[in-house]
Amino acid sequence: KPIGALTPKRLKSIMDRYHDMPDPKFMYGSHYSTPGYVTYYLMRSQPDLMLCLMGGKFDHPDRVFAGIAESWNNVLINTSDFKELTPQFYDGDGSFLENRMKINYGKRQNGSVVGHVELPPWAANPKDFITKMRSGLESDHVSSNMHHWIDLIFGYKQRGDFAEKSFNVFHNLCYPGSVDLNSILDPNEKNSVVTQILEFGQVPQQVFTKPHPERKMAAPYPTLTVLNSNIDSEEISDNEVSAPPNSNRRLSAVGTSLDRFTLSEKIPVKEHVTFFVECSETKSMYVGTVSGMLYTYRLRLCVDTTA
Repeated sequence: KPIGALTPKRLKSIMDRYHDMPDPKFMYGSHYSTPGYVTYYLMRSQPDLMLCLMGGKFDHPDRVFAGIAESWNNVLINTSDFKELTPQFYDGDGSFLENRMKINYGKRQNGSVVGHVELPPWAANPKDFITKMRSGLESDHVSSNMHHWIDLIFGYKQRGDFAEKSFNVFHNLCYPGSVDLNSILDPNEKNSVVTQILEFGQVPQQVFTKPHPERKMAAPYPTLTVLNSNIDSEEISDNEVSAPPNSNRRLSAVGTSLDRFTLSEKIPVKEHVTFFVECSETKSMYVGTVSGMLYTYRLRLCVDTTA
C-alpha cells in the first residue's frame, strides 16, 4: 500500500476530500520524497542542508525529527505526512541519528531538549537499529512482496486507473511533464509552479507498464533426492558429519541452502551449495559450497511407512 493508505481512518478522510475535489484531483498534496523530508532525517549529520532549505535557521523544535516512534505515528495519522525513509536507515553505522556535533536545536513544548533521535526499545544503539532495519529489508517477507512496491513507485500502479484503484494519486505537479512551463506567461505564477515542483517532490519516471514479476525465492530447506543409484527417489533427512570423502554419485538440489543441516559440533551451516556427492559405502554425503568449503554428512534415508 502507499504510505497514505496504511490506516483506514486516514484513508477515508483523504478519499472523502478526493471525491469532492474538482479536476485535476489528487489524494496527496505532497510527495513521499521531497527535499524537506530528506533534510528532516539528515539534520544531525548534514545540518547545512536544513539551513539552506529553511533560510539559514533550523525548523521549530516540535517539528524536527526527534524519535522513531513519534515519526512513525505521524506518518500513520497525519493527513499531510507521507514521507518514506531514506537509504541511511538501512546502511551505515546510524550516526545520522546522533547529535555528534552537539548543535543546539532548542527545546520542545514538553521541555525536552532535541538531541539524539529516540530509538525504539528493541534497538540497543544506532548501529543495532540499522542492522535490524537492514535485516528486515532483506527478509524473505519483504523480498516476496517487493514487486508490489515496485508497481506503485515505478510500475503500472503509478498512473491512470490503476493508480486511482491503488490509492496512489498525487498532485498533478508531482508528475514530470504534466505542466508546460513555457505556456505560463505570468512570471509570478511560473515561479510559484517551479517552486512547488522543486520543493514538493516528483514521481519518478515510469519504468514498467505491466505488473512486476514476483521475486523467485529459494526453497527454505533443500529436498535432496538420490540420483543414479540402486535406490529410486529416496529422500535424505537431517544429517551430521561423518566419514572421509570417497564417492562418485551425485545428488540433485544444486544451488540450494544448507539451513537445515548441522555439523557434528552443532554449528549451523548457512551457505549456498555448488554440488552434492553421495557415497553408498560410507552412507555419507559431501557438500561443496561457494566459499570453497567441503562438508561431510552421514545420511539417513527416509522410509515410506505408508507403503
